[in-house]
Amino acid sequence: MHRFGWHGISVPVLAVSLLMPTASREAQIAETGDLARTERDDWCQTERQYRQNNSPEAADATMDGCPLEGPCDDPATRDLWLACDSTDITYIRLNIHILTFPSGYPLDTESGVAGKVALLNHFFQPVGIQLVHAAEFIDREEWRVISGGELGDLKRETAIAPAYSLNVWAAYYDLTYGTYPWDYNATNWPGGIILSSVNWLHYPMSLPHEVGHCLGLYHPFYGVDEVVNCGECYESVDHPDRDRVGDFCADTPPGPRHIQCGNAPGSDLCSELPWGYTMPENIMSYAPDSCQFLFTDQQISRMRCWLFDRLRGWVMATEFSGEPTFGGTPLKVQFHGEPIKEVTEWSWEFGDGSVSTVSDPMHTYHQPGVYNVALDVNTPEGWFPYAKEGFVTVHADTIMVVNTMANPGESARVDISIRNFLPVRAICLPVVYDGPLPLEFVSFSSEGLRGDCFADAGVVSRNDALRQLTLLLRHTATDTVYMPAGDGPVVSIHFDLPYGVTGTQNTVAIADYGIFSPELEAAAGKYEPATISGVVEATCCRGSAGNVNNDTSDITDIGDLTALIDFLFISFSPPRCAPEANCDGDPLGVIDVGDLTRLIDFLFVSQEPLPPCS
Repeated sequence: MHRFGWHGISVPVLAVSLLMPTASREAQIAETGDLARTERDDWCQTERQYRQNNSPEAADATMDGCPLEGPCDDPATRDLWLACDSTDITYIRLNIHILTFPSGYPLDTESGVAGKVALLNHFFQPVGIQLVHAAEFIDREEWRVISGGELGDLKRETAIAPAYSLNVWAAYYDLTYGTYPWDYNATNWPGGIILSSVNWLHYPMSLPHEVGHCLGLYHPFYGVDEVVNCGECYESVDHPDRDRVGDFCADTPPGPRHIQCGNAPGSDLCSELPWGYTMPENIMSYAPDSCQFLFTDQQISRMRCWLFDRLRGWVMATEFSGEPTFGGTPLKVQFHGEPIKEVTEWSWEFGDGSVSTVSDPMHTYHQPGVYNVALDVNTPEGWFPYAKEGFVTVHADTIMVVNTMANPGESARVDISIRNFLPVRAICLPVVYDGPLPLEFVSFSSEGLRGDCFADAGVVSRNDALRQLTLLLRHTATDTVYMPAGDGPVVSIHFDLPYGVTGTQNTVAIADYGIFSPELEAAAGKYEPATISGVVEATCCRGSAGNVNNDTSDITDIGDLTALIDFLFISFSPPRCAPEANCDGDPLGVIDVGDLTRLIDFLFVSQEPLPPCS
């Protein structure tokens, strides 16, 4: 994600450049499709979407027959904000998500986004509001063309802290709309603003318009075209109290939806009076971008009121930082509160049950995990909440090689187990297996193991002479699935052990060699886990005891009896596989005449199976 602040760009010049597409933007604009149109009859769907998603009973109360959505619809409450000094700037967090055209070409650039935010801030300067933005560029093939159902998935997966910031998506999508502050989704992931590629690129006043909706403004024509004709909320030309009907602003004259710069023609059907002046320059109107430039005093008061009533989390009363925010246990983090407003009280929650009331606390995390950190501050304007999800990440992960025994002439399976407290998206496993056993690497597999979730797995380095290899398991660029926190085998490595080697072992270590180091990657970054080595031990046991001469066919016959007699009474040379000579299953492994008796019984008398070789 790339973050940009507002840098005081010369807005009048910038506004002209945004309203008149330049040659450098033609490639983007050409892909938006229907750009020849000069009219947008009903381009903003905010009111329609609200009615679809909320029942009429959502209103808190009624006054004079027109529903109130909250205290800021009361003109007496609204007007308390009229006297506020617009030079006292309130900053709002803004997260902008730029998607792509069907071709994969992004809808905009970093500089293009910064320019649109500068234009937005130009029009909100008189409101006493400025928006501080971060831009995120998203290229997911499934989101290059957005349908209604996909929009929900897009918002759910990409919304950033909706309780503490306004999210805006610019996408190849048919609709444009915002979310009223009284909507229950306003500060959750379904809220925010969706802008079609046409409106994002071709109509730059669409963004200030939709931000106005998110801060509590209706269309000026709401009281004529978006309510029942001549009903209780209808805003007629001669209504005696236009503060309590329509858009709840008496200083926005009533009129029908109109898409020209002049006043709306015709007359009010209810009062039969001519519309007169309908304020086409209002940013919440449908007039062309070139003639919009103002919010009225009462609209400004409504936005301030709703911001501090329902959207306090968006207000930047403070920022905070910490160092370090990623590391192993125990992790000592120095936090710093960075006040934007005048702060009189601090209230920290570190996500592990600990709290603090100082501005710059030090806190130590003793357990691994991902921690949300919250900082609420009290100011002369009251308390303001703020939190950062997953702000601190603490790891204490371990990679362990599981011990195994192998029979000469067979394959040895070595499991690599990981205990991870963090979801992991990549694993680097440098394996060193040197020692007296001539182990030969054959293959690896994650099938049926925890590592089976990785889309991409392979050997990235191999040196048979030095008995070294490196496995890399990771997700692809567009794959968002992580291996969840857990404990257990992730991958198995298969070695061949030549016939005839017994009684010795090799250490198998996850260890540095060359340019490779053991490494896990979580969302917060890469880190080196603890490692525990294992061993591959050669054994001659296969199945039941009795193969004293250790023949490759693993058949117990007269040759094994001869070998056991030779050891006990003639040459006393140790058998090639002592565990196989323990025919009576002596728990101490002692080989004596009892084993000879048991082997003779198996071969010539009862033929009762011999005990397992161990």
